[in-house]
Amino acid sequence: MRTFVVGKGTHSLESLSTLLLGNKASSASAVEQLKNLNPHVDFEKIEPGTVLLIPDVPGLRGAAGSSVTGDAFDELREQVLASVKAAGARVSRGYDARLNEQKEVAALLKADGLKRALKAAPELMPQIDAAMQVFEQDQQQAKAADETLKALQQQTTAELAQLAKTLRGS
Repeated sequence: MRTFVVGKGTHSLESLSTLLLGNKASSASAVEQLKNLNPHVDFEKIEPGTVLLIPDVPGLRGAAGSSVTGDAFDELREQVLASVKAAGARVSRGYDARLNEQKEVAALLKADGLKRALKAAPELMPQIDAAMQVFEQDQQQAKAADETLKALQQQTTAELAQLAKTLRGS
């Protein structure tokens, strides 16, 4: 599919058909497709500057219009994929920071001074055990989030590839 911006000399469906299809007899099918793709246009009086979607039909002049996908779609795809990748990186950095905190706490719990303090106040052990369970859950959630983000990247890439095929009419 292509787009076409109507110029000053094109004010009717007949002149548009001649411009797009040349001197050939305009195909009724091509004209119907054009109308169906552009329900917003009054084909009795086409205003200059009107943007039309042009169907891919045999006999259409190659220079008529420009590709819908073009560079704009490629740029969109790159932006979307970069955003998904950046989101994944932010999540990974967050879980890495949390893992470093967990390591620091684990090292602190192994310190001799804390071990002596815990012997003097055994009521603190359930809190420490609960904190260690939270750290373990965080690690599991980090792995799940990483897998989810990888699947999201793959799905996004696949969906954008399918959209590109659809727009290009392949």
